[in-house]
Amino acid sequence: MHSFLKRGWTWLACGFAWFALGQAPGQAAEFDQPPEWAREAIWYQIFVERFRNGDSTNDPRPEYMQGAYPGFVPDDWQITPWHQDWYEQEDWAKGEGENFHKLAAARRFGGDLQGVLDKLDYMQHLGITAIYFINSK
Repeated sequence: MHSFLKRGWTWLACGFAWFALGQAPGQAAEFDQPPEWAREAIWYQIFVERFRNGDSTNDPRPEYMQGAYPGFVPDDWQITPWHQDWYEQEDWAKGEGENFHKLAAARRFGGDLQGVLDKLDYMQHLGITAIYFINSK
């Protein structure tokens, strides 16, 4: 039953996004006139990759990073732990030099949609009524 409710939340969120983007026939709003539900929503913005790792089987791997900024994959690269202090370099980053911002751009945390689904009950408890997803690209 619990997984059914989570799937229901997913479909509901997708449905709201579809309406909000003006894709529903006869429901398109002027750009400066958001739909009423969006004006009254309590929004929670999520950058999925940085939110929560709910499924480690789809974690990023070095070969997935080829061609992405910062343009290289550091030796011994690993996923950054969630509890990592932002300004502390990972073991793999310590051997790469002092360019903090470039090395921070090579971080991946493994967040995924399953991690969001796992926390829907918590977000609902907080009073969140709408989610705004940020794309990493």
